[in-house]
Amino acid sequence: MPKFKLIAGRHITGKTEQERKVYRIGDVVESDKDLVELFGKDKFQRVGDDAVTTEVNGEARAELEAMSVRDLRELAEVDEVELGNATRKSDIIRVLLEARAW
Repeated sequence: MPKFKLIAGRHITGKTEQERKVYRIGDVVESDKDLVELFGKDKFQRVGDDAVTTEVNGEARAELEAMSVRDLRELAEVDEVELGNATRKSDIIRVLLEARAW
């Protein structure tokens, strides 16, 4: 699971009071979601093995973001990538990046 270092503010997880966890600056958060993409590079920084591939994925992401949803779906079909429940452009891009070594 990807790891992210909190570099600004606080981050709170958990839907209930019992699940609630508060992270402070310097804490490492494990998440299946890309916290840098969700909250910005001013709040989170990738750490661990995933950090190496982030730069490569950034270039690939820019290429994919320039494409239309139709083109992304066609790319997934050609590359035989199962999109599952991904319908939004950002979700399709995430699935494509995870499926390929860009």
